[in-house]
Amino acid sequence: MEELVRINKAIDYLKEKGRISNQAGIAKDLASNKSSISLALSGNEKYLTKNFLKRFSTTYEEISFEWLLEGVGQMLTKSAGKNNEIEILRSELDQVKDELELVKQKLNGVMAFFDINDISQSVRAKAAEGKKG
Repeated sequence: MEELVRINKAIDYLKEKGRISNQAGIAKDLASNKSSISLALSGNEKYLTKNFLKRFSTTYEEISFEWLLEGVGQMLTKSAGKNNEIEILRSELDQVKDELELVKQKLNGVMAFFDINDISQSVRAKAAEGKKG
């Protein structure tokens, strides 16, 4: 039963990506009960059906139905590649945001320093005026 090997590989991938954590999560996502999922994932042919594989790949769009059913093509659909690119871009954006926040904090420190110097210069100028007068 090669479908069982493939679906377990897909589940491992989805766990790695944080999409699922256990069979209960799969049952919830597929709107099914835990025992049916357990039976399907143990290789019971009454539960590991073409319909089950279709529902699985429809729910987890990055997993190819053709690959699950027949082993044809790649496990991941083209949309999975796009999702990975989006994840990478989001990660890079988060890094830029963090760097920008650090620059902002440094800039605020510099501005505070100059504000103190401006006040200091103003006080010195007033003091000098007072000494002259």
